Amino acid sequence: MSVPLDFRKGAKTKKFELLIERIEKVHNDAIRQIFENNKSRYSELYGHVKVVKVFHGTKRENIPSILRNNLKCHRHGQNVGHRFGAGVSFSAISNYSSHYCDEDEEVKQMLLCLVLVSEIVEVPEVKNKRSTLQKPPFIENRWPPIRYDTTAKNKVTMDVIVKFEDNTFYPAFVISFQKRPLIPISVSLQPAHSTFQSESYARPVQNQCFAPSRNHSSVINSIHRRANLDNHVEQPRSTFVTSPPAARTNQEDFFVPVLLLLSFLALVKVFEIINDELKKKFRF
Repeated sequence: MSVPLDFRKGAKTKKFELLIERIEKVHNDAIRQIFENNKSRYSELYGHVKVVKVFHGTKRENIPSILRNNLKCHRHGQNVGHRFGAGVSFSAISNYSSHYCDEDEEVKQMLLCLVLVSEIVEVPEVKNKRSTLQKPPFIENRWPPIRYDTTAKNKVTMDVIVKFEDNTFYPAFVISFQKRPLIPISVSLQPAHSTFQSESYARPVQNQCFAPSRNHSSVINSIHRRANLDNHVEQPRSTFVTSPPAARTNQEDFFVPVLLLLSFLALVKVFEIINDELKKKFRF
């Protein structure tokens, strides 16, 4: 079922939807083991750790190297710059990450990554994309001194988060997708006589409005799955829906001829009464 992406507040754009071509799971035991070791270290160092699932957009030509060796903090941002720190950037918003993918490719690719987060801090955005923040700041009132592990634009929504230490993230999936303009459902609705007369519309309308063909792509959902279709699809008015005529029952088939017969007999009786009256009148 095609569902437009990133209705959640904070998306950079809502003018596009991303249609999945395929999703491939990554198997790299070497970098996954380092990631798990860092997870245990975070838990000991900070007392807590969580693994968040976020997107990372990049050029398609970079994907094979990333899958072999993982993302590298010292190399990231050389072409696109840094806005919230000189590290590897991720986003909980797929549409946002898609801006860093190939614009000239019909089928683009992005990564869905597992990222370790313990202590996260919000930092101001650098508009010229030349942030000089090489490491997160120190946590206030902590002894011995210890730095935050993650910076963010918004630490709640995680529109953009930045990691500064290698292998504190793991590329778990490669998502191949197409990007197309988002057309409001109200524009795509057809007149009732051509669209809503089929019996298939007995099913919920929203399932029909976005139902793809067998070969059609489905849509990448926001990773937190907060988009609610019922809140964002304009439901057709009830006047658009035309119901087929109700089927006649056996009971109706029985009563119709009986009523016709009774009407005929009553009419005959009336004629007999009139005839008798005329005869009496004629005799006298």
